[in-house]
Amino acid sequence: MRKSKLLILGFAALFAACSNEEENIISSTDISTTENELNLQTLNYEDFSSLLADVPDSGKSIVLNNGEISPWEIKIYRDEKTTISGLDDAVFFYSRDQDSTSLILSSKYATLRLTRNGQSINYVTYKDKEKMEEIARFYTRQYVANRSSSEINCVSYLYKNTTRTTDHEITGIALNMGKLLSMYQKDYQNLSNDYETPGVTVPQSDYSKLSTRTIPHEPRSVYVVCLLEKGTQLIPHELGWQMEDASAALYDVSKDYITLDFKLLQSDFVVTGNNASEKLADFRQRLKSIEEFAEYSDQMFYLLRYGMWDISTLGKAYVGGYVASNPEGDFWACGISATGAIFPCTLAHEMGHTLGAEHVEDLSDLMARSNEALGRTKLHKNEDNRQSIMNHISWY
Repeated sequence: MRKSKLLILGFAALFAACSNEEENIISSTDISTTENELNLQTLNYEDFSSLLADVPDSGKSIVLNNGEISPWEIKIYRDEKTTISGLDDAVFFYSRDQDSTSLILSSKYATLRLTRNGQSINYVTYKDKEKMEEIARFYTRQYVANRSSSEINCVSYLYKNTTRTTDHEITGIALNMGKLLSMYQKDYQNLSNDYETPGVTVPQSDYSKLSTRTIPHEPRSVYVVCLLEKGTQLIPHELGWQMEDASAALYDVSKDYITLDFKLLQSDFVVTGNNASEKLADFRQRLKSIEEFAEYSDQMFYLLRYGMWDISTLGKAYVGGYVASNPEGDFWACGISATGAIFPCTLAHEMGHTLGAEHVEDLSDLMARSNEALGRTKLHKNEDNRQSIMNHISWY
């Protein structure tokens, strides 16, 4: 077979290792810091990483302080099931349901996403000062420029000192996701046709055995190869959010049968086509042409870019393309996905299609077709879809 056209460094080894700034300042009165407290007004990478460095299996209680309401306690746990390698080394942390908080720590960045008192806020901090400044300016250009003054506070800068009198260093940002999504929601059409039926009949699990399904001793690790489209400059922590949400949605259905092993890689893919359907088909054909990928043709592959794939499509995948008990291979478990912050859970939604889930009308469901659901709860709630996903991931 001809030499691979995919430019991926260390591919074999990887698998073998199986604005108005003044108005945006968050200020407060003097804040007392206690042990295991994270000050969200002066969030910085050093404090964040030290707090998450020693989370035991039993979990860790931390106190969050945003300066607006009384500090509150949450309990977090490390996600031991999901692994990430390649261009990122992020580790996910989740909270109790009532805490509505998720965290990510990588060697480059850290994020905290929370929902409290009706507000959804995403906090981001980077280890490298220049990168942090670059990210802050990006969000200002992308989401604040050309917007009215009443919308500016969807992006807030965080400083090392709340008074900002002695240090002008930006250490983090806070994104008001509710406001951000409402600003852009009207710009996107409904997700009425974001999946394709495979060109062959993909074998299904033996449904007659479902009532006596046996839980394996250990779940099977499944590769989720996320390829960055050539020329695409993606925001590292936004990729982390997409992968974290995809993991959370799957594990909410079941943690017993498969776990996700993300491989985040740069590629030289530039898919062609007049619409998202043609681009998905072209992506699959390109995967089939890569010799190094041949033995992984039954795993999940997704091509990622920042924005949309055509005028109305954030992502697309072959429905039911992955079946753990009887893998078809031939790269039917593939899809394409947008990754921007204003496109939350796109990868999770497309992975839902890969695992057999279809659209529902419930706006609080991950598989809702309406763009009104951009800020939805990111879980599979529909029982038919949950059963379908179980059918596709069961193998023992």
